[in-house]
Amino acid sequence: MTDQFGIEIAELIMPWIAVLVSLITAFWLKDFVANFITGIK
Repeated sequence: MTDQFGIEIAELIMPWIAVLVSLITAFWLKDFVANFITGIK
C-alpha cells in the first residue's frame, strides 16, 4: 500500500517538477542571452 501510494504521488508530482524545471531553464537562458547580447554591444 505504501509503495503504491508513493508511486502515485511521484506520478502526480513529476509533470509539475518537469514544468518548473523547464520554466526555470527558459528564464535562465533568456537572461543569459540578454546579458550576452548586452556584453557584445
